[in-house]
Amino acid sequence: MAKAVDSGEGQLEKARPLGFFQKYLTLWVLLSMAVGIGLGALFPRTAELLNAMSIAQVNIPIAFLLFGMMYPIMVQIDFSEVVQAFRNPKAMSFWRSPC
Repeated sequence: MAKAVDSGEGQLEKARPLGFFQKYLTLWVLLSMAVGIGLGALFPRTAELLNAMSIAQVNIPIAFLLFGMMYPIMVQIDFSEVVQAFRNPKAMSFWRSPC
């Protein structure tokens, strides 16, 4: 049953049902944690290698990954538009063009 949601402009819109990923987000988080623990057990020197890539107590690989995770939120990217852009071959043709 969809609820009515205020769009911020005084208009009511129907709330969209949760997608597959959102519906099972807890499962994905737990699965990711299990995979991380498993990879840590298989490759124990990886933590030492990552710790060696630090400058002034800032881990560079983790800093880049955190920035990559936060950047779309900071610039307020509309992910539905990104999906549409990837479906449009004309919009994505510059990826295939030689430099």
